[in-house]
Amino acid sequence: SLGLKFYYNTHTRHINYGYGNGWKTNYDIEMLHDSFSNSYYMLKPDGNKVHFMNETCEHIEYGDYKCLSVAEDGSRMMLERWTHLSTGENLGMNLTTTTGLKYYFNGNGRLTRIQNMKTTHSLNVFYNAFDLVHYVSDEAGNRIQFFYNHMAVLTSTELRLKQSGTVWRSVEKNLYTYDSNNNLDYVRRSSRYGNGSDNLWSSEERLEYEFDGNNKLLNAYSLEDQVKVDYIYDHNNRVIQVLKTNNELSIGELNISYTLGKTT
Repeated sequence: SLGLKFYYNTHTRHINYGYGNGWKTNYDIEMLHDSFSNSYYMLKPDGNKVHFMNETCEHIEYGDYKCLSVAEDGSRMMLERWTHLSTGENLGMNLTTTTGLKYYFNGNGRLTRIQNMKTTHSLNVFYNAFDLVHYVSDEAGNRIQFFYNHMAVLTSTELRLKQSGTVWRSVEKNLYTYDSNNNLDYVRRSSRYGNGSDNLWSSEERLEYEFDGNNKLLNAYSLEDQVKVDYIYDHNNRVIQVLKTNNELSIGELNISYTLGKTT
């Protein structure tokens, strides 16, 4: 379904991908080449990687080849890649999951389409001249529109419902503000789902974020419901504990350990 999520990765906290240091959206999925193993891997927005192995290629026509490989994580995802073997240029790629989802990537490995093969529902991702997400649309023409400042940093997003022709109605909007270090400072949210001439936006909800001097996310806080999430790190900058409180009362705790490459 048409929606927007953000993922923060502490290991890329000094890199601004357009959404503040360390943040990516759920549409920032890439298919990249690993020159060391001469194979491909999917880079997820949270920083996790899924490598593909045992690639086999067959000749299609005019020097074009179709290559197939399988995910090494046991998920049985299949990567299909069209390429010129002589030049190594990729013409396009798609990834199929066992749940019937199909992800399409352009020759540069950027996500362009997500399709549910069981329901035929689909999402299309469009990019601007700076290779940042411009908007995402569904099969009905509804879209999430992205707006950036002159520094190519996201300032707002809007959920727009298709009305007729070239007319859309904005029903949700998020405004993004950053601190002097390009860390996400706070987000203001509002909506208007009234009918007809009801153009009144709801009162704004405010989500606040706190970072330390090393760009590490310390906590996130919802001003309206007074829910706060704190993140505790180890000496390797890995999250080892997540604490959730409501009006300073504990309502949840998650402890994370890392052993032999596993997270528990």
